[in-house]
Amino acid sequence: MPSDQTSGDWRWWVTVFIMAFAVRAAWGTTRLIRANDPTALEFPDEEQYWMMARSLWNGEGLKDELGFRATRMPLYPAVLSAFTALPKGVPAAKGLHWLIGALAAALTAGAAATFLGRRTGLIAGFLVAFDPFLTFFSSLLLTETLFVTALIGLWWMVWPMTRKDGSSVGFARWMGIGLLSAVCVYLRESSLGLVVVAMGFAIVCQRFERTTVLGAAMAIVVVVVSLLPWAARNHAVTGDWCWLTHRAGISLYDGVGPQASGASDLGEVKQSDAVRYLDEVAWNQYFLDQAVAAIKADPRRVLRLAGV
Repeated sequence: MPSDQTSGDWRWWVTVFIMAFAVRAAWGTTRLIRANDPTALEFPDEEQYWMMARSLWNGEGLKDELGFRATRMPLYPAVLSAFTALPKGVPAAKGLHWLIGALAAALTAGAAATFLGRRTGLIAGFLVAFDPFLTFFSSLLLTETLFVTALIGLWWMVWPMTRKDGSSVGFARWMGIGLLSAVCVYLRESSLGLVVVAMGFAIVCQRFERTTVLGAAMAIVVVVVSLLPWAARNHAVTGDWCWLTHRAGISLYDGVGPQASGASDLGEVKQSDAVRYLDEVAWNQYFLDQAVAAIKADPRRVLRLAGV
């Protein structure tokens, strides 16, 4: 029978962590050795994050290649910023990703063992430890590795609320859920919807029990309050009360615009003649308007693209 207490010896979770780290470090080191330039970045998003991190470290504030200041959430560039001052900052940052990615495997093992037993915990932990996609992304300077780890921690915190005795959970845990939710949103703004769904799921599981409703509401309030300084900063530098980013428009346009193929390619789109001289608020609104127009013009095409 599953137990609320973590089953088994903590040494198993350390083993999962070590194995996960070994896999990620081996993969990443091999790629670094084979690369012509170990400090080179492979994807445009990596280059953008690194540029924003360097801008932040140099005291210029968060700024991307277009000079825009609110196109990404700030937590990940802030984490990267200290590495930009190092001669081998890119490999060092990748090393941090290997550690955080390994922590995701250990957290998965612990969470699964806590609620489903040690055997399930070990299976889940080793599946994450050897997951090829997570291993691949652990050597890229992108948000995936940090976000997945934070998300696993969030689910571990939320899971008791989905059980019959979840209504007895104290507000301290709900506060922790709110803080972890804020971390997820500050890494990837799209996770705000997932956070809201998670809170709603817990409420439904507890049949709208009063304590659960209040706890979930408090967690959401924590997220909103945490975003207030970011929104105020965006208003100060862009003139717009932007609570997340000015990236929603081009992200939607990338998926449904006239040029959309089911893949993703923003290299030329984001600097096209139509938007070249727009400020970032107008830039975001232009792409949002164009994306909505494309959806309205041919909704069946959009459904086909979703299939692709």
